[in-house]
Amino acid sequence: MRLNVSENFLFASRNQTAHSLTRSKALERLATGRHINSASDDAAGLAISVGMSGRMRSLNQNIRNMNDGISLLQTADGALEEVANMLVRGRELAVQASTGTLSASNRAAVQTELAQLLQEIDRIAEGTQFNGINILNAAKVSTEDMDAILTALKSSWLQASEALIAAQYGLTGDGATLRIVLDQNPGPFLAYVSGFAGAGGKVVNQELHIDVQDFLPATLPNGGNAPMYDDRIIAHEMVHAVMGRTMNFVALSTWFKEGAAEFIHGADERLAADITNAGGGAAGRNAVVAAINGPWVSDSRHYSAGYAAVKYMDSQIAGGIQAVLNHLNTNAGSTLSQALSALSGGTYADEAAFLADFNANGAAYIAGLNLGDADTGSVGGGTATSVVPDLGGPATDDPLTGFTEIWPTAAATPSTVAVQIGADSGDTFELRLAAAGASDLGLSGVDVTVDARDAIDRFDAAIKTLSSIRGDMGADLNRLGHMLATAMNEYENLAASNSRILDADAAEETARLTRSDILLQASTALMSNIMNAPRYALSLLAA
Repeated sequence: MRLNVSENFLFASRNQTAHSLTRSKALERLATGRHINSASDDAAGLAISVGMSGRMRSLNQNIRNMNDGISLLQTADGALEEVANMLVRGRELAVQASTGTLSASNRAAVQTELAQLLQEIDRIAEGTQFNGINILNAAKVSTEDMDAILTALKSSWLQASEALIAAQYGLTGDGATLRIVLDQNPGPFLAYVSGFAGAGGKVVNQELHIDVQDFLPATLPNGGNAPMYDDRIIAHEMVHAVMGRTMNFVALSTWFKEGAAEFIHGADERLAADITNAGGGAAGRNAVVAAINGPWVSDSRHYSAGYAAVKYMDSQIAGGIQAVLNHLNTNAGSTLSQALSALSGGTYADEAAFLADFNANGAAYIAGLNLGDADTGSVGGGTATSVVPDLGGPATDDPLTGFTEIWPTAAATPSTVAVQIGADSGDTFELRLAAAGASDLGLSGVDVTVDARDAIDRFDAAIKTLSSIRGDMGADLNRLGHMLATAMNEYENLAASNSRILDADAAEETARLTRSDILLQASTALMSNIMNAPRYALSLLAA
């Protein structure tokens, strides 16, 4: 037996330390519930767990993002549901106004309700928001594009059109308001003037609507594309606006309104194309002339028929079309029949007599026109690029002398909202927003007191457009729901995988703790016995 060094004591001490460390580690894992509490526990496992934890937190946020996207679409669809109800009611009113048993005052009452419906549709489109985002007046054009159109209108197109109308038709507006509206979503018309029937058949609250996408590129001097340049379109629409404020516009036949608007800038190229499309030659010319009869349809052949009729009238009336328009202007409430009777020297008793003459002689008149040269056939002559004068002055907020302009703010509303749907930077999904105002649905200027049957067709088209919008949103909503389910499944599986790496096995750690407690107690008892060994040696020496 050695007295200076006890190998047994050292062995027991070393094992006691090991059991103490094992016991401490087991206590730590049981206290935290984690198998890995530091990098020393499992460096590779910790690296994997940290990566999984980061992706899990990102997925959890993405799930919240997708729920927000679903809420946005549900908000939009709820608003569109009410718009759909109003469209159905609007169509019902149009059908009611179409019956011949209603008086003019009855139709005016129907129009009053219809106007309120359209205002409410606009209010819903402009006011429906989700977290400050306007979700029902989306745009598909940029602010820069709208700025370019406004600059062209303010610096040249409006002023040039007004000057051309004053010179060739002798008409100027009376200072009424003209609101400029930039329609940011494609519609059935390149541009149009809307308004409501007022006193004396004049049009009040006129709005000049411009389909922004159809007016690009808005480069001066002409804009758009050949041959139907933007300045020609604006001249056409400004004829409607000026006539709307200078005569009994409501009482005029549509063929005359559109024919006069086409004649200001010429439409020989349209007329030639429609003759060709109708079979060419005499058959084509007769088909175009025949389109003047019956209800008006907004197709190219009817526009050509109106243009040819007004051009023919210009050749048959002393003083031309300007004399007719001046008579309508200076004689309040006068009709086209009254103007023709007064100016034709007995040739035309009324509008019907003129149309009978045009039906009989219009094709021969058209055959005598030169539709193939560069001249557009306008009342004042000129080519496609020169028929509307190029003024090119500085942009001004008041380019018109006959109207008080109300300008829009050129601000494009986003047409999509990007929802972050994945853990990586490029994992986004574009939610399609929509424009659901009255003008976007093609309902601006609907007036059942003027043409109730046209209102039925426009409400049908609006219902179809709205259904398409809701269909797109429904598709996005369904896809987003599937994405949400996928993300939740991925999160669940990642959480399970991370748990297997990171979490402690409670049963295993409890067994390890119990074992280490027993061994620690045993080693402590052994060390106590070993420490008593020198005393036994001392007892022997004393004996």
